[in-house]
Amino acid sequence: MGVPTDVHWPIRLSVRSDKIKDSHLPSMLSDFTSSYYPSRTRQIISRTLPHIVPPEAFFIDEYNVEERLSFPSEIWTLACTVFDILGGGGLFSVMGGGILQDQASALGKFPEPWWSQWEERAEFFTEDGESIEFPNSKDSLEDRYDWFVTAARRRYKMEYPVEEEKRAFLQMIGPMLRYLPGERASIRDVVNSEWMQKWALPCLHRSS
Repeated sequence: MGVPTDVHWPIRLSVRSDKIKDSHLPSMLSDFTSSYYPSRTRQIISRTLPHIVPPEAFFIDEYNVEERLSFPSEIWTLACTVFDILGGGGLFSVMGGGILQDQASALGKFPEPWWSQWEERAEFFTEDGESIEFPNSKDSLEDRYDWFVTAARRRYKMEYPVEEEKRAFLQMIGPMLRYLPGERASIRDVVNSEWMQKWALPCLHRSS
């Protein structure tokens, strides 16, 4: 029970990501066997890659039945995944101080009670949320976009997004990365965003 009938090795195409076509991908990965109905199942563990785990997964009270992962948690993971695909690296890193430290570096201080619950925060930040190691450093979603998307594509002599696309992308991804799940964009907001409508979906239609 639960044992897959087929096992596939990770694909090594030896093709640049901007040259991949549908013909290169005969198989489609559709599920990690951890899908669930949030209305029926209380899920408190994020079963995804460490660098795309939403912050609420670290602060859920297992004894409070009202706290659980749900669709907004997937919106956070989707934002990280889209950024990873578009850029030359993940939006957040588990290196150094770990994923929470990197999330707080880019997005600012966690709301209460998360901030107080995070015991390791004093190793990296003041109580106001300022970095202890890099007190005058500039680190934001836009900074990370410039480094992982624009600069990475320049290094590899690939076409890189124009300023208008950058603005639209940041306007889409910002609301997807709100700390409080209830404040995050819905999937309808994402699909109807300017970046999806003007850049992502037309690109999909051209390649099909």
